[in-house]
Amino acid sequence: MIVISKYIFSLAFRQLPIEDIQTQHFDHVRKNIFWIYEDNRPYCIIKVEKFKKKQLIFCILSYNLEKIPKIHSQMNQILSEILSKLSTTNKETITTDILRQYQENKYCIVHFLYFATIVLNALDREDNSSEKKNLFIEALHRGDFLLPDGIALRLLYRRYFKKEIPNLNGTDFLPFFFSNLGQKQPTEVLIYGGTETVAQRAASYIQDTFLFPVISVQHGFQEFNWNILPEKSDNTLRIMLVGRGSPLQELWGEKNREKIKEMKCLVFTVGWLLDFFAGTEKRAPIWMRKAKIEWLYRALSNPKKNFKKTLVSLELWRFLIQ
Repeated sequence: MIVISKYIFSLAFRQLPIEDIQTQHFDHVRKNIFWIYEDNRPYCIIKVEKFKKKQLIFCILSYNLEKIPKIHSQMNQILSEILSKLSTTNKETITTDILRQYQENKYCIVHFLYFATIVLNALDREDNSSEKKNLFIEALHRGDFLLPDGIALRLLYRRYFKKEIPNLNGTDFLPFFFSNLGQKQPTEVLIYGGTETVAQRAASYIQDTFLFPVISVQHGFQEFNWNILPEKSDNTLRIMLVGRGSPLQELWGEKNREKIKEMKCLVFTVGWLLDFFAGTEKRAPIWMRKAKIEWLYRALSNPKKNFKKTLVSLELWRFLIQ
């Protein structure tokens, strides 16, 4: 057994006769893959194979039972309401909608929702309440748009709402959004987040790639200084990228809503996007993106930052089998 973070995982070496497991604890997932339950909690994924005329259990993954909450028969209301807010249109339509909202209100706040964010912030748990969690939920609800980020979230949405939604992850959507602006209207960019080096490199990338001036670069380990911003002309689109990680960036956006409105900003809370722009985080090869396994590439290429998030995403199974 090896211990990683909060979870205990078993390397896939253990094999047991199938008769040793009570079949009423099985929950069929697909083909010969099963969950094993105890006290209404899944603690092991197994694969049943035939070997020398015997059925053997091949342990793929096992959890520490104490760290897994009991499964509820239905999604809780909090998470259901958050998922109901997700944008379900394609990237072309959502781009038009965001720009229209900005033109009408003179400001706009756009958030992204990643599956690991749900688990790490206990949005799936009604028995785990705190002031920070409540403020985070409020920020997600009050944002003008909530964009679905990642394959896991698409699967979760399909499971409960029986509908398909696009994968509008920031690393693909923001370059698309910037490219579609082109030279249609004057655009300026503000950066707030990352380390000082990451913020400066991201600013250079935006200026070189999209030809937009970056008028303010402030790293994410300081309070944002609104006072140094120049006055915005009426016909200029002012885009602000806030990359401080969830839930800090969403909480910051809600706390600074009045200032965002006053400064007429279109705010995107972008997580680690600044690292991709800066080149400190690399995209997976195109073939891995097409195969929808970019998450694996990120976990292996930068395990210190991404491995925990990948492990947390494995809890998607817990939702899919409910």
